[in-house]
Amino acid sequence: MKIAGLPVTSYSPSMVKLLTTAEVRALTTQELSNLTSTQLNNLSTLQIQAIAVDRISSISQLNGLLIDKIISLTNEQVQNLSSQQLNSLSSTQVSALTSTEIQALTTTQAAALSTGFVSALTNTQLSKLDAEDVALLSTGVISALKSAQVQGLSSSQVAALTTDQAASLSTTALAGLSAMQVAAMETQDLAQLSTTNIRSITPAALAGLTAAQVSSLDPGVLNALSSSQVAALTSAQLQALTSEQGQSLSTGFIQAINTKN
Repeated sequence: MKIAGLPVTSYSPSMVKLLTTAEVRALTTQELSNLTSTQLNNLSTLQIQAIAVDRISSISQLNGLLIDKIISLTNEQVQNLSSQQLNSLSSTQVSALTSTEIQALTTTQAAALSTGFVSALTNTQLSKLDAEDVALLSTGVISALKSAQVQGLSSSQVAALTTDQAASLSTTALAGLSAMQVAAMETQDLAQLSTTNIRSITPAALAGLTAAQVSSLDPGVLNALSSSQVAALTSAQLQALTSEQGQSLSTGFIQAINTKN
């Protein structure tokens, strides 16, 4: 129940609860902006979901919402949150977001996500981002990904990484890649990996390289592989080496092959 002439911001928690969903939906940009976190947390799930999608970005205290309020937001409401609101959420709030809320994020929102926001995502949450959204994450965000988060990426998400993003993956993140994920990397992305980065990939994961990927590797990168990595390469992978690569193989690489055989 809204009282004429009485500012909503002066409502007590018990009075806020009496607002009808229609009255909540009619709240102006200014009224939403002035609501305190205490008032917002006294709204019911239905009241929260009644907040107009074209004005929800006016809420200044979104980071003060309790978890049950955060997870009650509709997909359309989530899609209308500002980047400032999303990036102001605490790690606890971010990690509580539902899979449907993560999937609801727009490409514009994904491109503006902060390192803090993405770092707070669980590996399951991160796996729910559309591949095209993953491709829009900043290199700063990608470089801060934890090993567990990278392990949760799907093949399509790994394939969507841009060359700059792939190059910005930390050695810890690369060490967490599986053979299936390595096989999903685009050849141009692999070709840009530094010798330090390529050595971070486990021998088991490196065994997932396709023939096309192997033939794209710079001879310098090949010669930087550890003996255990070389030993993990399959016959099919070794046969995929180009004549240029073969002529440039180091003594250490060849010794590692001979030791394997």
